[in-house]
Amino acid sequence: MNRVLNGILLLFCFGTLFTKLPTSFARPYIAAVVEYSPTGSVFSQTPAKVLGQNLNNYNQLIVEAASLGVDIIVFPEYGITTLTLSSLSRLAARPFLQQFPSINSSAPQLLCDGNATIPDQDIVFTKLSCYARQNAIYVVINVGEIVVCSAGQNTTENGVCPDDGAFQYSSDVVFDRNGFLLARYRKTHLFLEPLFQVPIATDLTVFSTDFGINFGMMTCFDIMFYEPALTLYYQQGIKDFVFPTAWVDELPFLTAIQMQEGWTRFLGGTLLASNYHLPANAQIGSGIYDAAGAINYTSSPDSGTRLVVAQVGGNEKSTLAKSVNSSTVIYLKHR
Repeated sequence: MNRVLNGILLLFCFGTLFTKLPTSFARPYIAAVVEYSPTGSVFSQTPAKVLGQNLNNYNQLIVEAASLGVDIIVFPEYGITTLTLSSLSRLAARPFLQQFPSINSSAPQLLCDGNATIPDQDIVFTKLSCYARQNAIYVVINVGEIVVCSAGQNTTENGVCPDDGAFQYSSDVVFDRNGFLLARYRKTHLFLEPLFQVPIATDLTVFSTDFGINFGMMTCFDIMFYEPALTLYYQQGIKDFVFPTAWVDELPFLTAIQMQEGWTRFLGGTLLASNYHLPANAQIGSGIYDAAGAINYTSSPDSGTRLVVAQVGGNEKSTLAKSVNSSTVIYLKHR
């Protein structure tokens, strides 16, 4: 906790000494974040059913975003599995978790192979790879990861294998416009998530885009800590972040949009924040932010799933928000 407070104080005291780093080859881009209300129940439905329903919803949102010229879209934490996954035991949750393909940024994998039949264990990565490829869009999602191991074995990457025979992580993954699996980030700071574990070393994950922005990655509770984001900022100059979250609002100072905007203002960077929509659990608020504040956001208990879109960079900030179930684009006031 002292480290958290020290990091926040450091930002307040010295934030004005740091300016935005030049991105001479970066161009304005269009970003989308999804305030998403998942469907399905991990208690009464099979993993294939729960994952399949939400993947189909993701596809509709990706198609919608692509029709608006979006370059990158971010989905929330637990969006594919529902947040109720976190209430399951490690063993009960396991069928909903994914074994990841190897990820090598210098030689990324294409998982969309054109086969009509997709095995259940490959459904998440194969479908998302195809959605990204078909719509020529960067896609960022969160999903539970499982790495099977031999109990007690000491592994190079993950440490000593747990007694139940698997490492389990809350992981974010990125697909590029061609459907290649580009990057993975494992959540560093868990919040009441006994089914997952913390990686033995903090993932300092950055991915590059064809519009000239290098994005850092973090998930939900990570934003309260120095690592990974501030390490990336101070050591590598990374100031643009994707942020899947399932944030629970807490008054007076820890509501989602307060935290998202305030954090981005200190950093003088950009944040693409996608939140889980569950008003009954005080979970609302997603947005796109830069150093001047919110470019576009949503924070309504009545919104349901909502696609929030904005241009980032350039001289004009055009913003729009579109409800999934609406045929009308709502243009918000230009800033």
